[in-house]
Amino acid sequence: MALLRRTKPWKSTQFVPGLRSTSPAGDLYGGAAGLFSTDPARERLRVLAEPGTDVESQNWRDIGSAGAEVQVGRREAYVLTGDRSEILRWSRDTGAWRRIGGPDQTLTVGPPR
Repeated sequence: MALLRRTKPWKSTQFVPGLRSTSPAGDLYGGAAGLFSTDPARERLRVLAEPGTDVESQNWRDIGSAGAEVQVGRREAYVLTGDRSEILRWSRDTGAWRRIGGPDQTLTVGPPR
């Protein structure tokens, strides 16, 4: 299976040729922060490394537990932990997780206010 990413300008005929991952994925999540997936067992959250010219550079990089829910924002990925006790934010800029809230029953990410 190949993963295709649209590029600007948003024309339906423009795709990044050859963008593909060499390993299987579970659930897929995409947004401005990038393309994320769970592993096939849906236990770990991964981010697709920035695409290069060779297929080997286009692998999933494990960034942590997938938890109960995942959402993607502008520069971050958000996870509601499996026990729903915490909301965590992963920053693409730092590669680090930070607790930002919780407990909660569901996770929704919207535009900044």
